[in-house]
Amino acid sequence: MSGLRLRLCRDSSVARSWSDMRMTLSSSSNRNGTRGESMTCLPKRLGKYGLTLHPEKTRLVDFRRPDRRPSSSPGGVGVKHRSGTFALLGFTHYWATSRKGRWVVKQKTANDRYRRALRRITDWCRGHLHDSVREQWAALGRKLLGHYEYYGVIGNMRALSTFRYQTPCAWWKWLSHRSQKARLSWEDMSRLLERYPLPAPRIRGFPVT
Repeated sequence: MSGLRLRLCRDSSVARSWSDMRMTLSSSSNRNGTRGESMTCLPKRLGKYGLTLHPEKTRLVDFRRPDRRPSSSPGGVGVKHRSGTFALLGFTHYWATSRKGRWVVKQKTANDRYRRALRRITDWCRGHLHDSVREQWAALGRKLLGHYEYYGVIGNMRALSTFRYQTPCAWWKWLSHRSQKARLSWEDMSRLLERYPLPAPRIRGFPVT
């Protein structure tokens, strides 16, 4: 990628992880001022090594800070355009303000990854319906801890808490199917959760870069 960096704008970086790659450019122009050069030379550069870009997963995102984006009015004064977002490695990256009022890039669980993880929990509860409650509790605890380990980044507590809330709801739904005579009430489920508490959300550290 060294040859590619030479053709990009002055301030640029390339980060790779598994099969994903993120390029950060301070401008959509290259060093010679040609706009869109990065999206033109990148496929050619990768093609030399037999690699291609996924047409549906590759896009150019205007990720400038909201206060540095052009105004929506012709005169240059008006409401700023909403900053772009992008998904990478299961996270949605977006601009937000910190408690001190500074602009920072935050991350939250991507919507499709959240739905997929919750669907897996639901499917697991259905498939292990007749396992003992203790075995189900232990397995769900491990699954939650694994979820927290990956998605537990600073700024993502809301998504973690929602996932933690939905997990016992899915467990309760399928525990209620264990008996055709009596449905498990939420009061009974609450007492079960007191005996078998699921791990609370935890933040492991700073967002991935």
